[in-house]
Amino acid sequence: MVFNGGEGVWFDAGHVYFTTKGDNRVWDLGVAAQKLSVLYDAKVLGDTAPLTGVDNVVVSQSGDIFVAEDGGNLELVIISTERQVAPVARLIGHDASEICGPAFSPDGKRLYFSSQRGKDGRGVTFEVSGPFRTTRMAAPARGTMTPTGKKAAPRQAPQPAGGSLPTTGLGVAPVVAGAAVAAGLAGAAYARRTPGKPES
Repeated sequence: MVFNGGEGVWFDAGHVYFTTKGDNRVWDLGVAAQKLSVLYDAKVLGDTAPLTGVDNVVVSQSGDIFVAEDGGNLELVIISTERQVAPVARLIGHDASEICGPAFSPDGKRLYFSSQRGKDGRGVTFEVSGPFRTTRMAAPARGTMTPTGKKAAPRQAPQPAGGSLPTTGLGVAPVVAGAAVAAGLAGAAYARRTPGKPES
């Protein structure tokens, strides 16, 4: 099978999650069963798709999947274990950049990601303090569509969630996506630049 622009990849609990930016898909490969399916497909959601420009991916301790955008709204987006899809943070004023390298601290309480080129061509790394969910109550969301886009099982596909993204003076918008989607992330979550002073 030929994939359209492979990007991020992450292994978790016997599954490999990877993204293809050319068709805005997040894939799920069950290693033991050798079953490949599509977890998220922006084309299916059309203009209301909450995640486009899919790039790097990471799975948190709780099993929530975080996907960074290269393009789209320059957001870090969650696909929760409840199969909800919503933005977690947005870069403001980083139009010539992309979000990359999302990773959690070993205790799962802090999320790091970078703006590859920042606002001025120089990269910058952000730290976001939760609290984030750190207990795994369910497996990460699994793919439900075959690679051809047909339903593979009668499970609910990931759904976009409502909510707004107020901006902060840091150039990052915190989580504001509703209690079910926030997935334990506090609305008061904050971000800071590392190293140096916050952006104005």
